[in-house]
Amino acid sequence: MFELKQLLEERTGRVFTQCACNLYPDGETGIGLHHDKRHPLLVASISFGAVRTMGFAPKGGRLDKSLPMVPLASGSLLLFTDAVNEKFKHAIVEDKSVRGPRISVTFRQFAADKQPKSVKQKTPVAAQQKLLTDGLTPAPTGILLVPDCGKSTD
Repeated sequence: MFELKQLLEERTGRVFTQCACNLYPDGETGIGLHHDKRHPLLVASISFGAVRTMGFAPKGGRLDKSLPMVPLASGSLLLFTDAVNEKFKHAIVEDKSVRGPRISVTFRQFAADKQPKSVKQKTPVAAQQKLLTDGLTPAPTGILLVPDCGKSTD
């Protein structure tokens, strides 16, 4: 897990201080609409296994299919910013046609004042934004999907 964290930090120029793993045994298991209450600056979720869909809803609203419905294929990396977390809730949508399991490994970056004192930012914010967008296809504002984060961009 530590090697995955290091690779993600090298690619994004960010320092992640929290990691959570979730197992979705099949399409009958999902996670309802929610937002991260600790207000991470960046959420980076890597998917392994069956393709599942992340949907979004305005805070206080229901799942809205006019907002991005993001398919999370095995090996994909989904990044979303604090602005997305503040304005929207997100969910892994149940899909009974999905038979296989999915594991998500989700890292979160918090503001410097919420990080342990030993953790420092590696890269200035402007450079971080450039690292996040160079060579990648952006989705709607604040959401970025990297189809296969294991492939080299060199």
